[in-house]
Amino acid sequence: MNILLNNYCNLTCEYCFANHVLEKDRINMSLQSFHKVIEFAKRSNLETINLIGGEPTLHPNFNEIIDKIDQQNFINSIMLFTNGVFKRKQHDRLLEYSKTSNLKMLINYNDFRGTKVMDIMNNNIKELRDHAEITLGINFYKKDQDFDYIIKASKENGLKYIRWSLVVPNTELKAEIDVRNYYLDNKDMILRFLKACLENELIPHVDCNNIPLCLLNDEELRVFAFSSELNLKTSVCETVIDILPNLKVIRCFAFSEYEVDLEDFKDVEELSDHFTRAVDDKFNGVTLFEDCKDCKSFHYRSKSCACLKFKEPITKIV
Repeated sequence: MNILLNNYCNLTCEYCFANHVLEKDRINMSLQSFHKVIEFAKRSNLETINLIGGEPTLHPNFNEIIDKIDQQNFINSIMLFTNGVFKRKQHDRLLEYSKTSNLKMLINYNDFRGTKVMDIMNNNIKELRDHAEITLGINFYKKDQDFDYIIKASKENGLKYIRWSLVVPNTELKAEIDVRNYYLDNKDMILRFLKACLENELIPHVDCNNIPLCLLNDEELRVFAFSSELNLKTSVCETVIDILPNLKVIRCFAFSEYEVDLEDFKDVEELSDHFTRAVDDKFNGVTLFEDCKDCKSFHYRSKSCACLKFKEPITKIV
């Protein structure tokens, strides 16, 4: 369960998977609403609070929100999803929190080499790396994308993991692309990246929208397996649950057009069950490729590989 503290960012990444949410009027979650989310998390027996955005550190009451979390006995850790471009005030509060509690940070490490943005990112990583559990993340969105910079940064900062994801096209072209070719066109780049991680003793792990395993031959499948067993996480596209600043809730950014009200649900289990019935179950048995019909993994899980959003032209959410 992710809490969107705001719906705006200080960067303009062309691939942004959250553009449908971020293109609306700027909204910050109120402290009163955040209190309701904390109560919801407590009823759900959650021990980790995930903070995202937008860029969550831009929230005008970000430090007060960290204070609120720090006061909760049931919360053991914070997972902060950030682009790493935050100011000294937020940096100092995070550093203070990390000295008494478990702070995890997933930094979306975009390639801004030669800019002030990159300098800020690198400085924040350097000053927090010994106090927080930091993972750098890369989103692959174009063929032959450079990834050497993130491998170098991970090694220089003594970081162990790299989160990666193949971005789902987020424009009107999504419904028109050939999904199989989309994955095949990007497969060689992903394989080079995984091999580079292996050579540098780094552990890459896929976030979502992995390349369907049926598109990999035996040698390529071994690269996925040897680089990290986490890269075999593929077939099931699971419900994420994102709580928006206005306390509306979406399954994930890809299905942001379908919203429900947080206060209509008792806890995260009830909310997750709703999205499974309202969204996920509509895709059960719907094939993405013709050969899905003969795929043992498909029949075992009743879902094809790849992001469920690719199936939307076939199955509409109502």
